[in-house]
Amino acid sequence: MAYYDGHLVAYYTISNAVLRKEYLQKHRSFTKLGEYRVEVIPAISIGRLAVEIEWQCKGIRRMIIQRIVMYALDSSRFSGTRLLIVQAKQDAFDFYKKLGFEFAEDTKREKQRFKARGTRTMFFDIKALDYLRTR
Repeated sequence: MAYYDGHLVAYYTISNAVLRKEYLQKHRSFTKLGEYRVEVIPAISIGRLAVEIEWQCKGIRRMIIQRIVMYALDSSRFSGTRLLIVQAKQDAFDFYKKLGFEFAEDTKREKQRFKARGTRTMFFDIKALDYLRTR
C-alpha cells in the first residue's frame, strides 16, 4: 500500500507464480528452454494495482512497479524468481510496455483469456537487471 499524509493513495498485491514455457519460447532470452526439462519459469505476479483517481498521472504506478521490481530482484537471489508477470487490461498495455514488459506468446489459452477477460499476460525478465547489477 502507498500512503501520503496518512491517506491511502494506492495499493497493489503480489504473489508467487509461474509462467509456462510455451508462453516464452519465441522470445530471445528463452529460446533454449527446449533444451532443459523445464515446464514453468518461477515468477512474481502483480495481482491488483490501483491508484486513487486524484493521484493518477503523478508517477505513483511507476514507483510501485519499481518497488516490485527491486523486491523481485532481491528475492531472486533466494527463490530462483526469473519473471514479473501481470494480467494486463488493454488500457494498461502501453504503460507496461514503456516499463519493459513484453507480451507472452499468443497461445490458445492467451487468446481465450483475452476474449473472456480482456487481459493479456505480460512479463518482465528480471535476469537482465540482475546482470546489470553485477557489472
